[in-house]
Order: sequence, then structure tokens, then C-alpha cells
Amino acid sequence: IRDRCDLAKSGIDEVNFDYIRFSTENYIALGVYSAQEKADKVFSFIKKARETIDSCGPSTKLGISTYAILGWNYPVNLETLGQDFVRFAPFVDIISPMAYPATFSEDGGYWNPAKHGSSRIRLVKRTLTGYNDLLGDEHKAKIRPWIQGYGVSAQNVKDQIRAVYDAGHCGYQFWNAGNNYGEVYKGMAGMTPPESCGKE
Repeated sequence: IRDRCDLAKSGIDEVNFDYIRFSTENYIALGVYSAQEKADKVFSFIKKARETIDSCGPSTKLGISTYAILGWNYPVNLETLGQDFVRFAPFVDIISPMAYPATFSEDGGYWNPAKHGSSRIRLVKRTLTGYNDLLGDEHKAKIRPWIQGYGVSAQNVKDQIRAVYDAGHCGYQFWNAGNNYGEVYKGMAGMTPPESCGKE
């Protein structure tokens, strides 16, 4: 067994737990657990990670990547995922909702072209404002979303970044499974953060 402090001692900036949740594919089988029990199990892991980082390398940040849909309907999706980021917030430094517009279908009231127009970018801002409301002033500054870096144009990239700024946040990160970030770099060019974000 390697030293539990290896990562923190290495001087890395952040440990981010991606998809830290219960499976959505085995929802029926996992129905034996209540939302509270699921959240308890995930929380136990996060708490141990926090304690480890604090004792090994407290300069390393602890982050979690979470489902965007929780910002729209928390209780219903918490029942499935156990991803109680409101409860986890005091123990983490960064909360990264995966606000990828392409993952929202036209049904369910999230995005309706007839009502909302052709752009899905509103989904980014609506996800983040939902998270803001849930986390409140004490923890909403911890939000640094994932936004979509696949199947996008440079204009899509600019629109997503503006949505992040419009929701009151400064940081963001793009995801593209193929590591093809040409359009992302084009879209980021010339984007200026609002004054509230400071020089960084």
C-alpha cells in the first residue's frame, strides 16, 4: 500500500472527484438505499479525503464534479444520485457542476426550441443560478463549472463563458473527451472577465 499522502505531498493543485455518486444505471437495485443513506456513504468518503488532505498537504484543493441537473430539481435527483453537494460544500474547496448543454433533452421542460429559441446556452446559466440558490452566499463562490468543449463552435464557447459570467462566476473548465480544443481556444480568444473577477 502506497503512502496515503502521495498526492498531497506531490504538490498538485487539486484533487477532483469526478462522478462521485451512486450509479444511475442500477437505480432499481440501488433503491434499497434511501437518498439519505446514499448521501451518507458519499459524504463519508469525502470527509475522509478532506481529513487526509488537511493532514498531508493542506495547500491541495479538494473538488467534486457533480450533475448539472441537481441545480434544476434537487430533491428528485438527490434520491437517485446521493450527490448532496449542499451537505458536502463545507468539506470541499471546489464544486464543478457538469453544465454541458448537449446533455439536456428537449423534453422535460429544460429546453424547448419553440419557447427558448435555438440556443441551448441558457442551460448553462440556469444550472449555475440553481446551484447559487442552493449553496447560498457562504459557498456559491466555490462553483467552477465544467462547460462543453465538444461539438461546439467558437461562438458556442463564447456564449458559454458569458453564461458563466452572467451567473456571477469567474472560473470555468472545458471538457472534450477527444482533447480537441481548437474551437475552444478560438472562442476563448478576446474574452474578458468582468471587473468583479479581478485581474486573474
